[in-house]
Amino acid sequence: MFAIHYIMAVALLRLPEVMRLTGRGRTAVYNGVRNGSFPAPVKLGDRAIAWPSDEIEKWIRARIEESRSGRVKRVFPGAIKQSTQTENQL
Repeated sequence: MFAIHYIMAVALLRLPEVMRLTGRGRTAVYNGVRNGSFPAPVKLGDRAIAWPSDEIEKWIRARIEESRSGRVKRVFPGAIKQSTQTENQL
């Protein structure tokens, strides 16, 4: 009996394509890599890096899921409280 193996095609995406797909700028991509909130690139050579397409797709799907489920983190919860107080004073 022969075994059939399916190989999932994974492309390596350079920075401009990652930025286009995610809507993030260069600084946001690298800051996300640094703080662990964005996939890390793989090294292609001495001066070249790229991101595996499956990891970028997974990151995008996670952002969509967070948005749909209402689990989006509020970065500045104090700002919401402050703006409400300001509106009440008007």
